[in-house]
Amino acid sequence: MSNKPPRIPTEELIVIRNKIYVMSPIVRRWVRGKGFSVQELLSVGLDIEYAKKIRLPIDKRRKSVHKQNVDLLREILEKYPMPVETQRIPSPPQKIVKVASEAVAVGSRPDVKEELSDEEISSIADQVVDFLDRAKRRGIRKTLEVFVDAIRKYAPLLLRRWSEEKMESIVSLILKDLSSAGFGSLSTKFFTKKADWDASMAREIILERLKRVLKE
Repeated sequence: MSNKPPRIPTEELIVIRNKIYVMSPIVRRWVRGKGFSVQELLSVGLDIEYAKKIRLPIDKRRKSVHKQNVDLLREILEKYPMPVETQRIPSPPQKIVKVASEAVAVGSRPDVKEELSDEEISSIADQVVDFLDRAKRRGIRKTLEVFVDAIRKYAPLLLRRWSEEKMESIVSLILKDLSSAGFGSLSTKFFTKKADWDASMAREIILERLKRVLKE
């Protein structure tokens, strides 16, 4: 008698679904996905039929492969390993997209590269995330002050390029991105984190927005 594969509990499936992210081709930002793409499953050697049996969400229409989703699948396979007879040889996808890299992979402006390094951009994002992470509710005005302070500290050259109105607009876009990704709610004065706030993913969303603004 063959052993049936374990079925992932509903509570755990909800957590998994909330961790699947894709780059929306319409709004060009990271949003929650409907499921893993077939290529993401194949990239870790996961049999599609087995994935269905353990109740993994699959989006057959999506063709993209994102690193964070592949890493999540590897974690799931450690907990729900496939039987030896159904294991596949991992199929390396043609392109794995890392969080926040897809939107800026093409057409980078050389002058921006000279002015701002990846380390400097990351430092700005880190300071904003650290500020938002310390409390459930944050004032938009105070978030702007933290953002400006981070630029003054890590990229003072940008103070000559960006007006106060421009920086206020960037902060507004960052908070809207986080809100659209489901990490918080935004009012006219405050940004309020939701229960599933993920500081690591929030950092990547902020990085993506900063890189997109720097291309303008």
